[in-house]
Amino acid sequence: MANPAASPAVSSTVGLKNVVIAPLVEDTEETLTYGELQLMAGAIEASITPENADPDVQYFDDAEGDVLYADPELSFKTKMADIPLLIQEMIFGNKIDDNGVLIRTSTDKPPYFAVGFKSEKSNHKYRFIWLYKGATR
Repeated sequence: MANPAASPAVSSTVGLKNVVIAPLVEDTEETLTYGELQLMAGAIEASITPENADPDVQYFDDAEGDVLYADPELSFKTKMADIPLLIQEMIFGNKIDDNGVLIRTSTDKPPYFAVGFKSEKSNHKYRFIWLYKGATR
């Protein structure tokens, strides 16, 4: 007989809210530390897409013995109503000058950060998503 816990009910995504980001402060073998959460209001849409990774097939004794799948990279896209200049400065590595103008240069280097959000399902429960060590492109 099938185990009902092994195949839970499917529930469609109907909402997106509370998108937050946190800058990566320290990343060593011993420590992984993120800064203070920053709320990004105005979330419209978010999508996570795994990049296809070809498996590494290992052959031994004239037969396929094992198949190893590499951890795929993920693409994360979001559509926001607006992103305040302070948040743009943080996620894109830009600078705000003394006049409050966001300055973008070719040498700006975006830092790593974590992104988190919750998406409401059609059964009125939430799925919480965290993506660690993301970077803008």
